[in-house]
This record gives sequence, C-alpha cells and structure tokens, in this order.
Amino acid sequence: MSVRRRVLLLSIIFIALGISVSAILIAIGGGFSGSRSSVFNPPTQADLWTVGKTQMNEFDLQYIVTSTVIDGSKLNSTVWLNFSKLANSNWNVSVSIRNDTYRQDFAILLSQNELSRIGSVNAEKPLSVLDESIFAIRDIARGPKYLVVGALWDRVLLDSIEVPVKITDRMKLSTPAGTFDTYVLSYDVGPKKSQIWINRDIPLPIRALVYDSSGQLQYSYHLANIEKPS
Repeated sequence: MSVRRRVLLLSIIFIALGISVSAILIAIGGGFSGSRSSVFNPPTQADLWTVGKTQMNEFDLQYIVTSTVIDGSKLNSTVWLNFSKLANSNWNVSVSIRNDTYRQDFAILLSQNELSRIGSVNAEKPLSVLDESIFAIRDIARGPKYLVVGALWDRVLLDSIEVPVKITDRMKLSTPAGTFDTYVLSYDVGPKKSQIWINRDIPLPIRALVYDSSGQLQYSYHLANIEKPS
C-alpha cells in the first residue's frame, strides 16, 4: 500500500472514531432529539460548555433570585456579579447582594473552570444564597458538557432511582436583560419539572426554576441585566 493511501486510510479511521465517540456520548443521553445533531452530524468541540469558561472579563451580571428559607417562606434577593479575569485565568468576582434581611458587598476568588471557590470568605450567609441558586449549576455541570438537545449531563438519585438530567430543548428566551438563544436543561424529581436555561456565551445560566421532590420551589432566578465593557 502506498504512503498516500495509508495516510488516507488513517484519516478515515480517525474521522470515524471521532464521529463514533461524539455520537455515543449523546446517544447515552437519550439519542439525537434535535434537528442540528445526528449520527452523521455529531456534536463537536464547539458544542461544549463549561461553567465560568467564557469571554466575560469585566462583565456585570444582575440576577433576581427567589429562594426558599427554613420556614418555607420565599426570600427575594437582587444579586450583582462583576467578573474580572486575573493573570492566572481565575476569576475575581465582586458580589453585591440586597434583600429584606441584609445588604452585603464582598469579593470571592473562583476558578475559571466550574467556578470553584478558592480560599475563604467572611460572608457565609449571603454566599449560601449564591451556592444554593445561581452557583448550584456547578453540581450538575462538572466538566465540559454538550449543548446539544438529547445530551445527558448528569443523573440525580431519587428513592434509589436515577433520574437523568439532560438537554431537552433549544429556544429563544426573553428576559429583562434581553433575548437569548438558550438550551434547556431539565430533570424530574417530583410532580414538577426543574429547568435551567443556558446560553453558550455566558458563564452562568440565564434562568432557572428548580423544585424538590414534593413539588415545592427550591429556588428560581433570572438574568435582569447584563453590562459589557465599552
């Protein structure tokens, strides 16, 4: 066999392997249920999304967060996040939280990938508002995930039954911050479906409605404003 034919054969083999691996990853999550991807048009590196890994240096994000407190009442908070990229590629995040019980400003250091906290902060109570709402996506999106309808992201254990967490839809979502092209991450752990809307170019979800196994709201939030550097 000539060198040219060997190179051609190897190229075909590598392409086939790449297609197979991508197709298997999505098929495990329930198959290709979207119009964009199929076995012959599999997802690629460009379809991957990682929490915190986007070009958001000097962006301001404002969220409205509703969380359920111990007595079952709802607490509404306004949260501002300003992301500044450090030389080591981690994020320095200036945080401002306002609600009926406290007003606090502080800074936290987060890793670029998955926004894991680095070091300690003297603001554990307001941080719990973030960890149990906007930042809760870190528990589901561990590592890069495919933004493709049908892609499996994780599994939630409920009464010894594993519930799949997967991308179920792609849609335009209108918010006070604008209209975004989003992928809907969904799972059922009770009578109500939990949903999280994700945009490819923003490091955190645009919107979320998350319920517990009894159908009670755990938390919800939506992006109220986004400011980009001039």
